Amino acid sequence: MTNPLRERSREILRAELAEAALDYFVPREFDAVTVDEVAHAIGISRASFFRYFGSKEDAVVAAVYAGHTDFPRLLAAQEPTT
Repeated sequence: MTNPLRERSREILRAELAEAALDYFVPREFDAVTVDEVAHAIGISRASFFRYFGSKEDAVVAAVYAGHTDFPRLLAAQEPTT
């Protein structure tokens, strides 16, 4: 049997970490950022990053899924101006 409070706390922390990771990715080129860099920037170890996310992509999807991020605005900000 799982502990509902523990599971809820884990989901809240996961969402917070995902949003922090997304904030780190936004001003940089996603593919140029390593997992080590983002983990260090958000204050966790590489192992902790992979405890919460399977990949960098999973962290971004988790941030969007949490719904606290205005993802369309972030994408628009990344589009090159002509």
